[in-house]
Amino acid sequence: MNWKLILQLSLFGLVMAFATVFWIPSSIEPIFWLVIFLVCACLIAKRAPGKFFLHGFMVSMVNCVWITTAHAALFSTYIAKHPEM
Repeated sequence: MNWKLILQLSLFGLVMAFATVFWIPSSIEPIFWLVIFLVCACLIAKRAPGKFFLHGFMVSMVNCVWITTAHAALFSTYIAKHPEM
């Protein structure tokens, strides 16, 4: 497992966590995620020492932590901009 790669790729999730709170509406959020997933998949395929699925899964788990933490910490701002949530 290449933890350095996993943590570096999870920074996309950290950026998205704050971007979805302040700037990106939920209607176009999936497009951003699709681009991020494709970039991560290419980088994992090139740089991971094997166990590609596990690397992708761990990136997603760390992203989950970033996003949940940011949305919980900034809940009032998030819900004001995303009332449908």
